[in-house]
Amino acid sequence: MKGNSIYEISYKHLKEKRNIIFSIIIVLLIIVLYITSTIINFALQYQNNINKKSLNARTLIVERGSKTDEELNQISNINHVVLNVSDKYRAQFPVSAEEFDEKDIKGNIVFNPLLINNGIKIINGRTIESDYEILIPEEFYPHVDFNDYGEEVIYLDKIIKGKDLIGKSIKVYSEREHPVKSINQSWSEYDELYNKWIETRTPISLTIVGTYDSSVNLLEKNTCFMSLKMFDNVKSDINGGTASCTQDNICTEEWFKYVDRMIVVDEYKNLDYVKNELNNMNFSYYPVLNFDMGTFKMLVSIPMCVGLIISIISITLIRNFIAKKLYNKRKEIGLLKTLGFDNNQIINIYSKENNIILSTCFIIGFIIYMIIVKTIKYYIYVAAELEYYSMNIEIPFIYILLLIALLLLLSNYILKKKIIKYLSYNVSDLIGDSL
Repeated sequence: MKGNSIYEISYKHLKEKRNIIFSIIIVLLIIVLYITSTIINFALQYQNNINKKSLNARTLIVERGSKTDEELNQISNINHVVLNVSDKYRAQFPVSAEEFDEKDIKGNIVFNPLLINNGIKIINGRTIESDYEILIPEEFYPHVDFNDYGEEVIYLDKIIKGKDLIGKSIKVYSEREHPVKSINQSWSEYDELYNKWIETRTPISLTIVGTYDSSVNLLEKNTCFMSLKMFDNVKSDINGGTASCTQDNICTEEWFKYVDRMIVVDEYKNLDYVKNELNNMNFSYYPVLNFDMGTFKMLVSIPMCVGLIISIISITLIRNFIAKKLYNKRKEIGLLKTLGFDNNQIINIYSKENNIILSTCFIIGFIIYMIIVKTIKYYIYVAAELEYYSMNIEIPFIYILLLIALLLLLSNYILKKKIIKYLSYNVSDLIGDSL
């Protein structure tokens, strides 16, 4: 009978006005804690991807200047340099993929060469074993489209599961034979050359053999990988050109090939060492991807401070709420002792009430938090194209579970400590006004 009474008394307490107001406040604080933990997790994930998984973060472009090939080749002797090749391999090879054309949007993908230590994690299928094989992202978005303002937009409903495309082929055409318009050439002459190239060009069929995890690489979701040899065959050696005209309207042009070097360091932590060595060898260089540590620290420290403040407020609020509630219920505690409830049963009544209130707050807070995150993710993906890159906003379930466990344990500890104080009093003191 007393067992049922414990649940009945606990349930009755839940309907009290003070519990409802307390729950609303706690839900709001919990939502803030969930969001701050998500921001911290996002920042740490970004740093981890930079330090361990992004090839671009470990890549430097060394400018040729007046250096000879022999001097540039000596860069390979620097410790921790695992690749020293032409900067042509940093440029992407764009393809208008007709296979992915739809009624309202064109297919468009880009290829990178599969270099040493790319940090590619195969999800389905296998890696490249021949020159006519390619890898695509597991979450594949083979399109490019723009809004009325010239901004690139992403349609989330058009993202394809890459594993469904394994075994299929994509046609590409080498850009080495692509005609380039001369400054002294009329558009009609160029159009004639271009149309002739379109009619006579030979397609190269590449087979999809695997998918990689784009969530750990800072790459667009339309980035595919091909072999180094195939990239050489299809990517032009021309990096750009200039044109100039005299007063007599005589124009000349000059085309430039890729002459700089792209070097890759084995680990991000060794990047500074390689930079110092390059400085000692009087090379000019620049990083492909800059990582601002100051911005990262700010991105982490601000939500950490907010989370710490909210945690202190939450713990203080829970402590004061429990203390005030037990003080107001001292007569009820006395009556329960009079009715024959022992100390453990009385503690169970208020512990169950406390756990139900907080658990309900955690669940309601998590539901609202998920709605907020989903909404934020949608607008970020549309406006900032975050989904087009690898940095997805993930739910930090471990942090959230630890937060819930910590608050539950702490609140139960506070409650038990406070209620034992009242249980030590005589019934007459509890029921009377002597406290």
